[in-house]
Amino acid sequence: MRTMETEKTGPDPAHQETARFRSGVYFLLARVFRKEPDAELIRLGRDPKFQEALSELGAPLDQDFLTALEESLIEDLSVEFTRLFIGPGKHISTQESVYANQNGGTTGMLWGDSTVDVVRFIRSVGLNMMDDLYEIPEHISVELELMDLLTDREARAWEENNKEETLNCLKLEKQFFEGHLVYWMPEFCNQVMEEAESSFYRSMARATAAFIELEGEKISSLIEETKDASA
Repeated sequence: MRTMETEKTGPDPAHQETARFRSGVYFLLARVFRKEPDAELIRLGRDPKFQEALSELGAPLDQDFLTALEESLIEDLSVEFTRLFIGPGKHISTQESVYANQNGGTTGMLWGDSTVDVVRFIRSVGLNMMDDLYEIPEHISVELELMDLLTDREARAWEENNKEETLNCLKLEKQFFEGHLVYWMPEFCNQVMEEAESSFYRSMARATAAFIELEGEKISSLIEETKDASA
C-alpha cells in the first residue's frame, strides 16, 4: 500500500482549480455579508466570471444591479445592508448562536456554545483570522472566511501533490461545515430572501444557500476520492 506522500503522477490541476474556485466563492460571500458594499465589491459582482458562477447557482443578478450607476448603487445597497443586518430596528442576525447551539447549549443567545466551539476550532487549526474586524467570532462572514482559508490551504496541498495534507484539509472543512454552516446558514439565507428589497441581496442569499447545499456533497466526495487515490 502506498503512503500518503507526494505522488509520482504529479499535481492535480483540476482539483487544484476546483479548490481555488471554492475558496473564491467563500471569499466573495464573506465580503458580501461583512460590511456595506464599496466600489470593489460592485466591480466583483459585475465580473463576468462571478456572474457565470451565480447563474450556475441559480441566482443571477438582475439588471438593476448590472446597469445602475456605481455611486448610487453603493448608496442604495449600503442603506439596504444597514436595514437588513444592523438596525436600529428589527433586523436579521448574522450570528450563528442566535439561530442554534448544536452541543446541548441554549438557543437564541449570543456567545453561546457555538461561539466557543468556533474559537476553539480556529485556534486548533492555526488559522490567522482577522480578529480585530469582528466582535463575535461566529459572524457569518467569519465562518465563510474560515472556509475560504481552509479551501485555499487545500488548493496549495493539491498544488504540492501532498495527499496527506489534502485529506487533512478536507476533513477539517467537513468538520467545520457539518458542525456549523449547514445548521444555520440556510435559515439565515431564507430570511434574507424574504426581507431583502434589492435583487443583489436576494441573489447573494440564494447563491449562498445553493452553494452550501452543493458543498456538503462536494466535500464528502472529495474525501472519498482522495482516500481511494492514496490507497
